[in-house]
Amino acid sequence: MKPLLVGLLFMFEDEKDADIVYVGRIFVDALQYRKGYGKEIMQQIEKVDVENHILRLETLVSNQRTNSFYPKCGYEEMYRDEESVYYQKVLG
Repeated sequence: MKPLLVGLLFMFEDEKDADIVYVGRIFVDALQYRKGYGKEIMQQIEKVDVENHILRLETLVSNQRTNSFYPKCGYEEMYRDEESVYYQKVLG
């Protein structure tokens, strides 16, 4: 079976507060949508984040798919501006 890249993500710690980890970008190949990969990626983020207690991410206001998806994964909207919606999930 040929290896298949279905998605990827970038994460980084807040420079001032080690309890906060930012999920910089999450990508799932459009051909792999609605197969559970996005949910699996989000669950794996929480497993990797053993020492940190707050996960934060942002998405474009116009991205209806992600603005529906993140709350289903337990993220709460912190605030929004003209371009982006900012989400947070407190672990533990």
